[in-house]
Formats: sequence, C-alpha cells, structure tokens
Amino acid sequence: MATIPSFRPSNHMVIKCNLFLVGRFTDKKAAHCTILALNAALKKFPNAKLLMVGDGTLLNKCKNLVKHLKIDKNVIFSGVISPNEFKEHLSKSLDFIQHSITADDGNMEGTSVVILKAIVQQVYR
Repeated sequence: MATIPSFRPSNHMVIKCNLFLVGRFTDKKAAHCTILALNAALKKFPNAKLLMVGDGTLLNKCKNLVKHLKIDKNVIFSGVISPNEFKEHLSKSLDFIQHSITADDGNMEGTSVVILKAIVQQVYR
C-alpha cells in the first residue's frame, strides 16, 4: 500500500490562504457549510484565509453569506482557475478542503476528481 507524505509548507513559502476549496457551487457540494465552519473557526483563528475556487448556481448566495457574516477579508472567491493555478494554490495552502452532502433531491458525490488531484499533488490529509 502506498503512503502519502504529509504536506508541510516550508518556511520560505508565502502562504496567501491557509485553506483551499475547489468545487462547483451546487447543493451537493455545500460550500455554504465551509463558510459557516470558517466563520466559527475565525473566533480562534482570526487571520485564517479561505480561497474558494469554482463557479456554479449557488456562487452568489455564498458571496452574499460571506458579506452577511462580515468575513469578506477572510474569504476569496477566484472563479475557475487553470490546472497550473490549481497546483500553485495547493502548494501554498496549509489545508485542502473538500466535502459534500446528499442534496434534497438525492444527488450526491461519487469519487471526487479534485480529491484525486490533491492526492497526486501530495497535499490531501
């Protein structure tokens, strides 16, 4: 069985965002849950930053939630990015976040391609 080395940023890295999320903004991806979790975590880690990458039907709702919670300085929405930008952000982030739920219509995630990509980049933990 192969092991995946733990990702530890080197001291010389400039980390622009501690947390990195990639995915479509849809019901089953539940990006709003990540925003709510970050809001709670900011009480203990007020300088935490989250980069949210992707597009989708719920993107504007997520942006509005961030504004409502007044955490605009902690959340960055970048839209769709290139594969090279994906690799760069992974290398500069402390943690990669990916989660999903079963949507009300029963839609759920299968094998997440972005998790597989993160594993290949050796940052999934």
